[in-house]
Amino acid sequence: MYSPIENGTTIDIQGLPCSIPEPGYVFNVVTKKIEYRGISQRSENPNEQYWERTPLPNWYKEIMKKEDEYEKKRKDNDEPFYDEKLEEYKKQEWDRRLNGYWFMNNGKPTYLTGSHYMYLQWFQIDIGYPRFRFPDLEYFYFLQYVIEDPNCMGMIEITKRRFGKTFRGGLFLYEYVTRTRMTNAGIQSKTGADGKKVFAKAVISPFKKLPRFFRPEYDMSLGITPKSEIRFQQTNIRGKKAEDGLDKEELGSMIDFQSADTIAYDGQKLHRYFSDEWAKTTEVNIYDRHEVVRYCLLDDEGKIIGKALYSSTVEKIETERNGIQDAARNLWNDSNQLNREENGRTPSGLYRFFMSADRAKNFDIYGYPDIERNIKEILADRESVKHNIRALSKRIKKEARTIEEAFSEDSDDCIFNS
Repeated sequence: MYSPIENGTTIDIQGLPCSIPEPGYVFNVVTKKIEYRGISQRSENPNEQYWERTPLPNWYKEIMKKEDEYEKKRKDNDEPFYDEKLEEYKKQEWDRRLNGYWFMNNGKPTYLTGSHYMYLQWFQIDIGYPRFRFPDLEYFYFLQYVIEDPNCMGMIEITKRRFGKTFRGGLFLYEYVTRTRMTNAGIQSKTGADGKKVFAKAVISPFKKLPRFFRPEYDMSLGITPKSEIRFQQTNIRGKKAEDGLDKEELGSMIDFQSADTIAYDGQKLHRYFSDEWAKTTEVNIYDRHEVVRYCLLDDEGKIIGKALYSSTVEKIETERNGIQDAARNLWNDSNQLNREENGRTPSGLYRFFMSADRAKNFDIYGYPDIERNIKEILADRESVKHNIRALSKRIKKEARTIEEAFSEDSDDCIFNS
């Protein structure tokens, strides 16, 4: 997305020129070459072409049983279990996860980044598997550009409630850490209790539902459903057998969460960081916390080695601390990718992405939102409470059509009509 691609196209996503290969081609991150993969389609009829998740093959469970039986009897010197059909399938899915995927959508070739494919095909959320939506397509293009840009520390997002932001954050951590050795990922939210919920909901729950070839070995001494952190290494054991696994390969990576405290991650190295509900922190100044986290994303020479994802809605927060909401607004203002410093970075190091409520519901089967209908519904909802200024202010924030509405003044603090 960041580097221009020969024979490809460029799409501007909120000020970032995202490069896409020509239809049917992908950039192979392993070979560093443009390679042909083709374009999938569910039908020859353009009207019946749209995203459709492909379930596991019928033979998959049976082969998994054979593998389990083999592993129970396998000795240390025996070869690992091998099935040619299974290996080809695993190779296909790993290729799509890393390099992306093309499919026909209403007669148009449509490219998914590897992370977006992983999200749609394998990452179960609270309502099942996600639907394909064009706002998400733009989101994942933007995020991929951010990940590839050497001068960017991450992405900061304002979006509508219940638009999948927390699960996308969980995927952002999981996708990188579970394929990269010795990496650390962390979570913070508006409170410590909320951080714990995000870890359980957006990391552990989807992880347990992934196919085995996307679930690396993890330390089960913390239980099969870890509560505080998940370590992708062999299970800790004691006694004489502890030395038997020293030479075995393992990722050595981990994902955890910390309290909302400003210095919770101070001094740690983070390769991925997710800040959930960053604009609604009640316990800390978010800009102060970001100043701590940004140094966790750098090496000792100031090179960016990690990426952060900040995601939130903006609503009235109850806190006696001064400057909390002003700090959120300042962090957003200092993340404008169209206003970079001489070193090529924004003041915060982040790039910002706003999702208008106009494009956040009423999707057709091809993933397009009915913008006209959405605007009518939003305005009608506001009209119904125009007599109640406080209620109107809250509804404007919950379904903000512009960033100015998202950060509008709260009527609770104003004796006049804000």
